[in-house]
Amino acid sequence: MHTRPSAIDPYLDAFARIVQEKGLERTRVQDVADEVGVNRVTVYRQVGTVRDMTHLLFERELQRSLPDVAAWASADDAVGALVSLLADVVRVFRAHPVLTKVLEDEPHLLGPYLLRDLPEVLGRSAHVSEGLLTWAMESGRLARRNPAMLGEWVARVLVTAVLSPPAGPLEEFFDEGLRPLLEVPR
Repeated sequence: MHTRPSAIDPYLDAFARIVQEKGLERTRVQDVADEVGVNRVTVYRQVGTVRDMTHLLFERELQRSLPDVAAWASADDAVGALVSLLADVVRVFRAHPVLTKVLEDEPHLLGPYLLRDLPEVLGRSAHVSEGLLTWAMESGRLARRNPAMLGEWVARVLVTAVLSPPAGPLEEFFDEGLRPLLEVPR
């Protein structure tokens, strides 16, 4: 799935190029302004700080790289489709050049990010998935569980798998944990 280009894409593209070259820690808003050919104030107005650009970049890349996230909930095998979706999310993030650069060259930046920003990311992820999980449970595609807690649990496992992938195949990892929990008894 590819979304329409937005007004902030040139800023995020420039930001990604700069981070790949210099690293996240040495990237400044002025670097993005110079790359795009605007002044620093314009960058702040359009995409905010380096921290803001990091969030926007990963949200954009996730939207671009994944199929319709709601499609799994209506699949014949909703658990299998969810497992595939989660494995795809891990692959997308692990292959992203900005995350790769940070993991390889600046892993010390992850600690402060996880402490400061992770609760908000987990909360948003759980909130977004809660409606889909509720619908899939009410329609009999998934076993009934607490959708809010399940959404948060899945988000936490997903973050861990992105930062430190399991030894075996991703689909097997997610299937082993989710199928016994979510498969509807027949």
